[in-house]
Amino acid sequence: MLEKFHMVEGGKPVEMTTLYYLDGDQVKLTHYCMAGNQPTMRGTYAPETKTITFDLVSISNLKSADDGHMHHAVYTFIDNGHFKTAWTSAKSRKMLLRRRDVRPE
Repeated sequence: MLEKFHMVEGGKPVEMTTLYYLDGDQVKLTHYCMAGNQPTMRGTYAPETKTITFDLVSISNLKSADDGHMHHAVYTFIDNGHFKTAWTSAKSRKMLLRRRDVRPE
């Protein structure tokens, strides 16, 4: 599944893309970030909380280990295809992006 996220950063429109896929029996994502790097994360599903937690497996195009990049994301499924996400940056350790009430097309 391919997700495109649009936002405005510094007065300019920015698009980020996340690709979700199966790798054998594992669910993974690769996030094509506006920072120019591409973190790949592996997901673990917790049915009791209806969440998939993604943790960093590898990252490409990272210029320096000190550069900011996404390293963790939690998807919480609400109902009827709606979910919310919370992404965390490795540099700031803060949740940088939060989307609510998202319905895949």
